[in-house]
Amino acid sequence: EAMDELGPFFYGTELSAVDIALGPFAYRIDVLLNHYRQFSLTKEGKVWQRYQIWLDAIKAVPSFQATSTQDKNYDQRLIDFYEVYARGEGQTNL
Repeated sequence: EAMDELGPFFYGTELSAVDIALGPFAYRIDVLLNHYRQFSLTKEGKVWQRYQIWLDAIKAVPSFQATSTQDKNYDQRLIDFYEVYARGEGQTNL
């Protein structure tokens, strides 16, 4: 609800620190929850439609793509890395 109404970024038309900080987490949530829990965020309602516009804009930013998602195996690498956490075993080495 705090996002600029027009966007596409959090505070409007320019990329901000909020976008840079939250974008990677939102991307991982999208990939991992869908894979491990067959869960996806709703796209219904004004807030969630705005969230999807924001997420799509973040994923389209060249610097975001260059640091992660251009690797064609990136989603699978995320899935593989977080598998121990999905099984509830992520802290067994501590």
